[in-house]
Amino acid sequence: MSIIYIDVKNDEDSIQIGDYRKQHLYYKIHSDVVAVYESNGALASAIKNGCTYQAEALFTFSGHGHFDYINDFGYTKIFDKDDNDLVSYLGDKIVHLHACFAGDSLGPQMVSQGCKAFFGYNDYFKAPHEDDPDYHLISYFMQPDETLVIELNNGVTAATAANMAIMEYENSIDAIDNSSQNGNYHVFIRENRDAFCHPNRDSKYGDKSATILMAV
Repeated sequence: MSIIYIDVKNDEDSIQIGDYRKQHLYYKIHSDVVAVYESNGALASAIKNGCTYQAEALFTFSGHGHFDYINDFGYTKIFDKDDNDLVSYLGDKIVHLHACFAGDSLGPQMVSQGCKAFFGYNDYFKAPHEDDPDYHLISYFMQPDETLVIELNNGVTAATAANMAIMEYENSIDAIDNSSQNGNYHVFIRENRDAFCHPNRDSKYGDKSATILMAV
């Protein structure tokens, strides 16, 4: 498969998520990564160029999102809802944005301009910080997105990948209910689950039958 992998690390929160993905996700998919942009190398122009040269790929991003755009290491917008050329970069791709809010307006606009399927969040993505006493629970917050990327890369449909991510959410909720002494954590992960956007939830997030077909 072909994966465009981006981790934008602008501050403590985005560094934590990006570092986690690097340690727990990247090594599982790296053989299929055809373009990678991390930290201060994650600049809008480079990312757009990387997208242009990969006609059919999985675009997986972590970083800060907003209702209608995501930005790069320098806080320049990478993709914006009002861009009229999103199809030039995202046509025939499946897009996964591990970012707050980007599923609200940006995700549906990406689909309307040719993205095959979109996965993201239409609210804050919540996770324990490294200095929290229950930081060891971080894997329960991250596993759904990790599973999603791995299964899409395995060639399953968008619908199947979404269902598997939701199943991981349910497993995580059960595990946190049984292990955490802080009652807020199961609330936070339920809120993440409820904010999760995918084609099974609404057709504005793309085609349930979409897959990534191109081999590297």
